[in-house]
Amino acid sequence: ETPLGTAGALRLLERRDEPLLVMNGDVLTDVDFASMYAFHREHGAELTLAVTRYEHRVPYGVAQCEGPYLTGLVEKPRHRFFVNAGIYIVEPSALGNIPPEGRFDMTDLVDTLLGEARVVVTFPVREYWLDIGQHADYAQAQDDVAEGRLRPPSSHPPVAAPLPPRPPSSPAPAASEAPPPLAEVL
Repeated sequence: ETPLGTAGALRLLERRDEPLLVMNGDVLTDVDFASMYAFHREHGAELTLAVTRYEHRVPYGVAQCEGPYLTGLVEKPRHRFFVNAGIYIVEPSALGNIPPEGRFDMTDLVDTLLGEARVVVTFPVREYWLDIGQHADYAQAQDDVAEGRLRPPSSHPPVAAPLPPRPPSSPAPAASEAPPPLAEVL
């Protein structure tokens, strides 16, 4: 079998009318999903990409040159970026851009939407975030959890107010009905 990619696998899901939360499986975070979802809605996005700050320190002086001539020397510079945090909110309209076959990653979906001038926004993750795909990072995550650096899920605010009780005349939903929209789940 051919790998489907991080977005290609989404074509296996039943089509829905609600946005979809997609998250890489090697991310440990206590991001405020309620705020992310509100931000997504507020900006009318078809896709919201969570980003987190990343800093790269060059451990040497960096020579700035024009040909053989030195024009400057920057001692141990730090470069700061926003990087993809591996968390997305995707509207059903954006899911239609996933081709029916072959490998297709979330970054491919983002590139496709940007190429069509569709609304893609970035949501800054200010909370704890760690990619635990490497052994050292996984060990760090274990320490962080043990030391209480993450908020427990119960401390997160709900995405939406609880649903009002169903009137007595309304039947309860059948067990086979689709799950509630994202706003009701988070």
